[in-house]
Amino acid sequence: MPKGDAHNAWKALFDKYKLDYGAIMEELNYNRLFIDMDSFYASIEQQDNLSYVNKPLIVVPCKTDYTCAISASLEAKKLGIKTGTSVLQAKAKCFDIIVVEARPMRYVEMHNKLVKILNNHLHGVKVLSIDEKGVWSSSVSWVLES
Repeated sequence: MPKGDAHNAWKALFDKYKLDYGAIMEELNYNRLFIDMDSFYASIEQQDNLSYVNKPLIVVPCKTDYTCAISASLEAKKLGIKTGTSVLQAKAKCFDIIVVEARPMRYVEMHNKLVKILNNHLHGVKVLSIDEKGVWSSSVSWVLES
């Protein structure tokens, strides 16, 4: 089914029967796929700076010891350092942890690239947050079956 056809089909049903979105998707036999990017900001920092790869890293809103992590790499999480951990606590757990100041525009850029890729291959992509996407579409079935 072409991308526009799926959207038009559920929109027509919604308008005609005054049904909620979920009921329409079930009527059309749609599947759901939830995509959550783990350690999104930290992963982008590791991707952009190869010297950070495989090292504990946290992303903070500003460079100070008196703030907390807004993202932690998988390596940091293995050490008990997670989102919300203060920089002082993170340094106490791992003296050589890498502390990176957030780059919101870069994260938005990567989010937009991901949404574009998903939209090129799947129908019904819904942005839930900067690092979460939902796909509720008949096009999900090929993903689930492979």
